[in-house]
Amino acid sequence: MKVLIDGKEIEVQNDVRIIYDEVIYGWDDDDTELEGSLHLVANHEGLVTDVVDKDGEIFATWSNTYGELADRII
Repeated sequence: MKVLIDGKEIEVQNDVRIIYDEVIYGWDDDDTELEGSLHLVANHEGLVTDVVDKDGEIFATWSNTYGELADRII
């Protein structure tokens, strides 16, 4: 796996994690925004996406292998 940050390739040992903070992922019963973070993890198997709430609990997850991702594009 190659990783480029700002156009420069860096060596990766295990995985790459990108975290987006302050992501609104829904609303509660009082129409208050539910805010957490979105974690994207790329490793040798594929891509895992987690929505993490403010308590650090995973609210939702999705994953695909690289083959499955490529198949969706074709």
